Amino acid sequence: VTMMNPFSNNVPKASTVLSFFPGHDSSIAAVRDGEVLCVLELERLFDIRYMAGWGTGSTGSPLSTPPLEIWRRAVEMVVERSGISSFDYGIYVPLNVGEVHNAAVMAMVQ
Repeated sequence: VTMMNPFSNNVPKASTVLSFFPGHDSSIAAVRDGEVLCVLELERLFDIRYMAGWGTGSTGSPLSTPPLEIWRRAVEMVVERSGISSFDYGIYVPLNVGEVHNAAVMAMVQ
C-alpha cells in the first residue's frame, strides 16, 4: 500500500484505495476505479456515538478496545463488504490534534 496525501489529485482512477479518517465520527472507505464501494462510520461497527479512531467515545473517555484493534476490525469489515482484498493506495486524512493521536494511527498503517 502506498500512502497518499488526501489533498492530492495524483491517485490514478484505475486503482483501489482505502481511506481513513480517525477523528470525531471516524470513518473508513473503500474505492475501486473511482467508485465508492463501502463507507463505514466506526460508531456503527462499535455502537459508540461520536466514536474517535484513537479510542474515545462521545464523552472523550477511553474505550476498552485499543486503537489498533478498532482499525483492524474496521478494515476487516470494509474488505468483506467491498470485496477488495488488496489496496493500491492508502489515504490517511490527518487531524492536527497532537502527536499521540497521529502516532497511533500511523502505527496502524505500517
